Amino acid sequence: MSGPVHTGEGQKVTKKFLSEHTDGLVVDLSLCFLQEIPVNELTRASNFNRLDLSQNKITEVPSSFSSLAFLIEIDFSKNNISSLPENFGDLQKLQKLDLYGNALITLPYSFSSLSRLKWLDLRDNPLREDIAKAAGDCTNEKECKDCAKKVVRLISQLQRAHEEQIEAERKELEARQHKKEKAQQRKKRIAKKLKEEQKEKRRAAWMERKETEELENQEDEETQDTTKEIMQSKQRGFKRWGCLLCITVSILASGASAWLYQLRNEQL
Repeated sequence: MSGPVHTGEGQKVTKKFLSEHTDGLVVDLSLCFLQEIPVNELTRASNFNRLDLSQNKITEVPSSFSSLAFLIEIDFSKNNISSLPENFGDLQKLQKLDLYGNALITLPYSFSSLSRLKWLDLRDNPLREDIAKAAGDCTNEKECKDCAKKVVRLISQLQRAHEEQIEAERKELEARQHKKEKAQQRKKRIAKKLKEEQKEKRRAAWMERKETEELENQEDEETQDTTKEIMQSKQRGFKRWGCLLCITVSILASGASAWLYQLRNEQL
């Protein structure tokens, strides 16, 4: 919270000071060499709706100034004010505004809300070209009234254009964001598809290896079965030859026995 405001002569701006500078409904603080506006003190004051701050050394109008929403006339002439606060349009009861001889280049968009403004003086300010053209010369009552009407209308148009630009930028940003999201989704789909394809390739390779192993196992089993059959066949052959040999031996033995028997009989 800011401290008390003093005049250029070191005098503190108090309720008593304001009372001494009040004439009817007008608080006249002109030529007090003020460097800042005593907003807090003015807020606590009462029974006035016109404020004269002309011919001081004020460079800034604080945003808290909008708390003086009851004002219908303000005189800021011959200061060094370079800008008005964004909420200046909250002073919606304002009918007369004197900004002659300051350092204003532009006006806030909220200026378009001053629908009751009937009189405006913007002379001797380094205004941007479009505002200066709308303001005109402001050398008489009629020109000041026209200035109020034309400047409020211009600021309204500038505000709409600004809002449209913001909306266009918002839509463009949304479009870029949407495009980015779609690209990311597409990238994810491609990555997922690639992953599935790689998985399918691995599965196919595994199946192929498994089939190859099964075929090799089957061939091994068939080879083993064939070898077993051959061995069994050989064994059966050996058994047959063994039987034939036994029979042959038996026959030969029988023949030999018969021959020996006959030979013995002949010798006898």
